[in-house]
Amino acid sequence: MADRAETGSASLGAVSELNRSLKAVDAEISARNSGAKDAATTRINRRFASAKAARLSEGADIARAAAQQLAAAKARVLEDVAKAEAAGFIVHEDFSLTDSTPGSSSSPAGAHDYAAAIQAAVAYFVALDEQWARRLHAAAEELQDLSDN
Repeated sequence: MADRAETGSASLGAVSELNRSLKAVDAEISARNSGAKDAATTRINRRFASAKAARLSEGADIARAAAQQLAAAKARVLEDVAKAEAAGFIVHEDFSLTDSTPGSSSSPAGAHDYAAAIQAAVAYFVALDEQWARRLHAAAEELQDLSDN
């Protein structure tokens, strides 16, 4: 979970898939435009390009929204970590906490509260990452489906 909170790996993979679909679309539009010999073919190609442009715009909107929401969720994780550190705790890579000073009088309940807040923020980030990855993957599949037709 710690690695996923750092990178948003599911969404990054879906964005890469979307980029591959974009390149395939661009290549297909170029091929269609160079092969158009008559007005009817040109009209069909324009409709195809218009449908692709609409799907590309939707995919870009999804990617922008994902980036914005994931950045906000990551900021929440980092804020909760900073609060725990400011209270004298060490936050480890797995988001567990230890008191930074031996023999400290920090309450175990306080550590539990900070740990719970951090774990909740990380869990939200990971769930959000998976949600956006599914949406980005679906957008990439729609682009691919258009290319296959």
